[in-house]
Amino acid sequence: MKTIQHKMFGELAYHYGWKRAMNITLFGHEKTVTLNIEAEDDAEFEDAQVNAYHTFFGDKKRLLNLAEDAIFNYYLKVCEDYRQRSVRNSLIRWFRSYPQRKR
Repeated sequence: MKTIQHKMFGELAYHYGWKRAMNITLFGHEKTVTLNIEAEDDAEFEDAQVNAYHTFFGDKKRLLNLAEDAIFNYYLKVCEDYRQRSVRNSLIRWFRSYPQRKR
């Protein structure tokens, strides 16, 4: 596998795009994610890719906090609906498993 050392992205390996594993922390848990940069194996990256990486990692903490807030607010918005669906589906399964009464 072809690898390079890029001044902004660090060490990257080519596998249908340039990739490397990196850690981020969301909701207090550190997770390994894959940085995937779309480019040919000649490693000629677009300025927009380099600028986006620089901008994100220059403000990573604030941006990840915004992402956490958005995910949590979405959860609060939909959790009751999912809870009701779960109860309804449980009742449907229970009634379907209940023996039929003769009339």
